[in-house]
Amino acid sequence: MRKLLWIAALFAAVAFFTGCGGDEDNTFTVTFDLGEHDSKSHGTIPSQKIKDGQFAARPNDPVSQLGEKFEFIDWFDDEEDPFEFGLTSISKNITLYASWNELDDGALLSIAVTGNPKLVYDIGDNFDDSGLVITAAYVGAKENVDVTSSAELTFMDGTPLNNSRTFAADDIGPHNIAVTYEEDGITRTTSFVITVNRAAEDGDLESIHVEEFPTTLIYEVYETFDPAGLYVEARYIGDRPPEDVTIVATLRIGNKILSDTYQFVAADIGNNIPVTVTYSEGDITRETSFSITVNPAPKASLAGGNVTGVTQIELDPVVLTITLPGALHFVTGGNEIWDTAEGWITNLPAGLEQTITRNNNAEVEIEITGTPTEESDELILIIIPREFIIDFNEDMPVTNTEYYFDIQ
Repeated sequence: MRKLLWIAALFAAVAFFTGCGGDEDNTFTVTFDLGEHDSKSHGTIPSQKIKDGQFAARPNDPVSQLGEKFEFIDWFDDEEDPFEFGLTSISKNITLYASWNELDDGALLSIAVTGNPKLVYDIGDNFDDSGLVITAAYVGAKENVDVTSSAELTFMDGTPLNNSRTFAADDIGPHNIAVTYEEDGITRTTSFVITVNRAAEDGDLESIHVEEFPTTLIYEVYETFDPAGLYVEARYIGDRPPEDVTIVATLRIGNKILSDTYQFVAADIGNNIPVTVTYSEGDITRETSFSITVNPAPKASLAGGNVTGVTQIELDPVVLTITLPGALHFVTGGNEIWDTAEGWITNLPAGLEQTITRNNNAEVEIEITGTPTEESDELILIIIPREFIIDFNEDMPVTNTEYYFDIQ
């Protein structure tokens, strides 16, 4: 069951204050309020300065820093209708309020195209779903579920797409294929693109080939793809010589573009994962593939100890750095979350201070420094709240992640 959360707001008060004019050059402020849940903020979005009579730009749909179970619905400036960004001009300072759905644990969260679907066809080919895999993700679940047999595919003209469809001359070009899956009253959609080629002629692109594989073919979750070493060659009909098309070829895992900025996530874990390579010239597209392996992220560990044992620290100056690697991937990409992170450590003896940061490797570093002024037989407890963790490997608990050590 889904519960619609409306952000409580004193609209009368807001109307009073926002009715005031902007600054002298008739510029007004549009403020975005993501709201709270149980006194915890969903996050922040920068405000916009808009000239009188102009339109505010709709921001990218926000992701709640309180976790995946909160699903963004829309922006509202009153209690009834969503704000119309392209139709409502700005003539005063306004605040727009986010509304959220709170999904129950186990509710359908999203679907994704995985596997190695055939993406390129010639006239006369039938659609081929043999390599297509549709997976569903659920709130609070560690593993995705294959729902391919229950998902529906729809062609651009609105007709169902299955293996009986034969592509004709009218189908030449790229086509966005809609994928829909419904479960317990919740519907999720995604899409992927196929291309139907025209009849090839002399000099046209005939095929592409991976002549040299990337140097790195094995990754861990949260590592970034490295295409160094990859060489893709295009071959042509007739006497046209082969060409190096590596930098203009497109790489995909399922329907996700793979580039040197792509960071692997838990959904990518697997051996011999097919990477589809496509290259287009004019209205001719060709494809090939190679395989990579993505392993789970390493288990988090304590510097100077381990996650299950106890690290003893004498009554001397302390410099202890606890590194929680990419196995913990946090909801926010910035350091604003660390304002709340101070509450993650309890029983810290007098004289010690903590600093929590996130480095460029997506590792969380907790540094404890200072000189204890008294002995303590209590364990220092570090609790990483589950709602701040997007993903984790199977060795880590589903609930709060806890680490212990003591000072004696």
